[in-house]
Amino acid sequence: DTKASMARKEAIAPHITYQSPCDHVKRLVADERRLLRTYRLSFHSKAPQQQAHWGGGAGGGRTLETVRIMCGLGAVSLRNQSLTSLRGMAVMDDMVALYLQNNQLVDLAYLPAQPKLKELRLEDNAVQTLRGFKHQPHLEKVWLDGNPIRDAAQYRLMVLCLQPSSTLRAIDDKQVERDERMLAQSLHPHVVDALLEGWVLDTVPHPNAEIDLSLEDFQEYARTHPITFADPSPPSSP
Repeated sequence: DTKASMARKEAIAPHITYQSPCDHVKRLVADERRLLRTYRLSFHSKAPQQQAHWGGGAGGGRTLETVRIMCGLGAVSLRNQSLTSLRGMAVMDDMVALYLQNNQLVDLAYLPAQPKLKELRLEDNAVQTLRGFKHQPHLEKVWLDGNPIRDAAQYRLMVLCLQPSSTLRAIDDKQVERDERMLAQSLHPHVVDALLEGWVLDTVPHPNAEIDLSLEDFQEYARTHPITFADPSPPSSP
């Protein structure tokens, strides 16, 4: 692109970074076999998720089924509600911003696609994976500071794989770069179903994972172990 054409693009969509992607990223996305050998998926026990969703432990768990939700001026505030699950969250046509800081959420199961959601604040929860993070078509900003998922080296790439719309412009107040978008677009078809099920993307093995596979090996694994996201169901009564 010429400087003039890049300036025109930035004027139209200032939140998108138009710098040319680095040579390493270009080579990686151009060589699918290399891409699938570079990135890998790991899976850890579901026990923490089950405990959080279904009230394990002496203190039990709290879901949105017991919380009154009100949307004022496009914003829904559910801060400091001791929520362990978003079970009960409905589609809210007028919701533009959702504030979920300072709860005990371990993932994003039960968050349906919201037609107008632009800002999602999840700081200071217990989010370990992006399980259930359905595509939010107009999401512009998301915050995950203060969650275990922030320790994952590829957490930004995971967010972008699940939220592929060009509207997403910032993660934790850091602008999304073109290199990240390009990688996410190439990885998306290979990882989206697994990420929705709580798998974690990385470039190095996780020795403590129950399953850890390169994307190349994961393709074969997925053929014999179908990965289809479904919101968790409560355990059956004994």
